Amino acid sequence: MKIDFTLEKIELTAKDYLKYVKDIIIYLKSYDDNFNELSTWDEKNKKEFSFENDLSNFDLKNLDKVVIINNNIAYKNPDPSDKKFAKNSKSWAGFNSSFTYKNSNIILNIFQGSYDNMPCKLELIFNDNNLSENYIVDLIYFISEKINISFVNVITTNFFLRVRQKGKKSIGWINYVSNKDFSKYLYENEVKKITDNGVIFKISDKMPLDTDEELVNRSIQLANELARQSKK
Repeated sequence: MKIDFTLEKIELTAKDYLKYVKDIIIYLKSYDDNFNELSTWDEKNKKEFSFENDLSNFDLKNLDKVVIINNNIAYKNPDPSDKKFAKNSKSWAGFNSSFTYKNSNIILNIFQGSYDNMPCKLELIFNDNNLSENYIVDLIYFISEKINISFVNVITTNFFLRVRQKGKKSIGWINYVSNKDFSKYLYENEVKKITDNGVIFKISDKMPLDTDEELVNRSIQLANELARQSKK
């Protein structure tokens, strides 16, 4: 199961990105015990790299472990002639990371920091496909209190393929929209939580099937309304 968060874009240097990511990881540790024992892939040494529980080694010395470096990108540096990755680099593509929580097998992917108009997102991929509705809603709310997010969805690949529309968000089982007023387009039993910045809602009591025409149509209907509201 994947929870996909669309983030508000922030232009960052590599070292600022490291701090941004570290702050998120520290925050997630306070949610529950699933978010402990963080590791990543050390591309240089071709092996797993584990971060200390207190994240004392989540620092500039290990910047190349935090950031997935793309050698095909010309990075932007204070010296315009220098195109290599460094702590003060910026990137039109932004920076990205992939971590695994060894105790729970949760994967955390983060994409952020572009100085161009590249998408920024956070993904949480769970080994458990039977997470409760309340757990997901509470986690989305918890993260929304720390990070500026514009949209969240929990959706299967098959359902996404039924409801996707070019240029529009896809509405899944559980969703978040950074617009409290969007709640007026929802049925009373769809609204899960209205936050200071938006609304968390569902379209069904469990993960919808791509063969459920009623839920496919409801997803498309809400996606069209969200697109209309975004243009205002």
